[in-house]
Parts: sequence; structure tokens; C-alpha cells
Amino acid sequence: MKLDDLRAFAAFAAHGSVSRAAQHLHLSQPALTRRIQRLEASLGGKLLDRAAKPARVSAFGQRVYERAQRVLSEAAGLKGLARADGEPSGTFRLGAVQSVSDTVSVEAVRTLKSRFPKLRLELRAELSAELIRQVELGRLDAAAVMLAPGATLPPGIVGTYVGTQRILIVAGKDYAGVGASATLAELAASPWVLYAEGSCICRIALQRSLEAQGHQLQVAVSEHGLGHQLALVSAGAGLGCVAEAALRISRHRSRLRQVRVKELDLRFEIWLAHPPHPGALAGPIQCFAQTVAKRFASA
Repeated sequence: MKLDDLRAFAAFAAHGSVSRAAQHLHLSQPALTRRIQRLEASLGGKLLDRAAKPARVSAFGQRVYERAQRVLSEAAGLKGLARADGEPSGTFRLGAVQSVSDTVSVEAVRTLKSRFPKLRLELRAELSAELIRQVELGRLDAAAVMLAPGATLPPGIVGTYVGTQRILIVAGKDYAGVGASATLAELAASPWVLYAEGSCICRIALQRSLEAQGHQLQVAVSEHGLGHQLALVSAGAGLGCVAEAALRISRHRSRLRQVRVKELDLRFEIWLAHPPHPGALAGPIQCFAQTVAKRFASA
């Protein structure tokens, strides 16, 4: 069994098509297909269900894929041992949930480029589940994710706990829709300014809390930037939600007030997730974790 064959199959399983997997590995489609066939011959089983159009991973292939991820991760770790003491260079692929990215990305880039000038940085913002998946697949070197208290990262992913963040409900100081405290029904009656649907774990949690009580979330404005969100909230466009640490450093803080909701307690743990063998990227990963912790660590 060859690692290159295992990589070819893992790429197909991750990307869902021969063309995308071949592009990811910089191979021709026939070359990738031959590697998968060679692995099937080596293992003595069919990794793909070719009766389906397009072909998909078989039940046997899914079990192989789960183990292949661990094997490839360990192989990458062995290579990384020789590079662990070298100066980090090349592409450093970072991910973060949107609220963390909006709060620390500028400082993280500045710090990383200062300490590791040979690195080329790539940043992306996604939901935590997708970021963890990208780390598992080797497409991200590290990611700052938000998890519900007590949740754990999957096997094969190393996690550094950063802290627990409280999510606050805020309104403009002159906003008359709710008072200093409110019920879920009053929250449901107000318009909201939030991240776009599917891009924020806080919006998902808020929506679920309202729906559990028979209410609907009314989103007046979907905005990707936290600074723009808080500017709109301070101008009276509706209610917003923001991590306590992010509110502390916001330039709009003086024009906002907190709305307390007894029925709602939104708290999330922030973790820095990365593969178990980062090699020469161990230093940059630690640096990124420290930058996030500087803003978000629990008191």
C-alpha cells in the first residue's frame, strides 16, 4: 500500500469528485483514478460505488477513509519532525469563526508577519463545524472555533482551550423597542442586525432559543462585518448580539447598552484546533492562540 494511493482516495472522499480531487493533488484525472484502483487492489475491496452516477464512496470505503485520515496525519507528523526546528515558511492557513475573525484578524496578521516574515497567510471565516472539518482534511493548519460548553473536538484534532465567552444582547442607547431587561417574546418582536444566515453560531443558538418558545427571529439586516453590525445597532436599526470581549474593544460601545434576558444564557467555549503534528508551524500556531487568548481568555 502506498501513501500516495491513500492520499488520492482521501482526496476523492473529501471533495466528492474525481475532477476536484485531481485538481487538489495537481494530478490528471486518469492518474488519480489509477491510484484509487491500485489501493482497491491492495486492500481487496471496492472503495467506490461505481453503480451510482456520479461514483461515490462505498460503505467499505467510508471505513477506510476514517482510518486513512489518521494514517495520513501521522505520516505528515513524521515529516514534520525534521522541520520542527526550522524557520516557518510557505503558506499558513488559518480559520476562525466570524466573530473571532472580526475581532482579532488584523492583530493576528500583524503579529504573525512580524515574528514569522517568511510565512504567507491565508485566512477564512466559517462555522465551527466546517472549520474543524477543514483541519481534519488538512486544508487548514489551525482554526479558532466556538463550541457549546462540554462539547469536544473529534479524535485526531488537538485543542487548546482559550476561554469561555458570554454573548450579550445589545441595543442602541435610544432604542425604544426593549428596556434594560426583556423576555424572549419581546426579543422576537424586535428587528435584529446579525451575521448572515449560516455564518454565525450565535445567530443559530439565538434562533433555536426563540423557536423553542414558539417565536420567530426577525432579521432586519444581515451584515458580515461586526463593526458595521454594531454601528447599525447603535443607530437604532434593531438588536444585536456580540461577544463580551468584542464589545469591550468596540468603538461603538459608548452608544450601546446591554439588554438582559433571564430566559437566555448564551455562552461558548473558544478552542484553538490544529493537527497533532504541526511541525515547523508549531510556533505560528502558538502565536495565533496567544493572540486569540489576549482578546477572549476568561477572566
